[in-house]
Amino acid sequence: MKQPRCKQADRSIYAADEVLATVLFTRFTPLRGNPTVAQIRQHADERTKRHKVMSCIQNSVSDVIFTRIMACESPKQAWDRLKEEFQGTEKTRQ
Repeated sequence: MKQPRCKQADRSIYAADEVLATVLFTRFTPLRGNPTVAQIRQHADERTKRHKVMSCIQNSVSDVIFTRIMACESPKQAWDRLKEEFQGTEKTRQ
């Protein structure tokens, strides 16, 4: 039996939450010249995490909200846009 969409969204949000803090608050650095195998793997893992988090965020919102964040290039941009959309900015909260 197929689960309701809200259950799937809850799982997506939980999955995103596991790496969200790491991805949102860690600056992505490109590889330097002549990287080691370990550095290449770590770089690939970081890129994969960014894509997974972005995918989880995009899959967890409705179509209307998705259109508002689809232009964001990073999970941090999408997250900040969602926070602004639903919590408002510092000016609007005062």
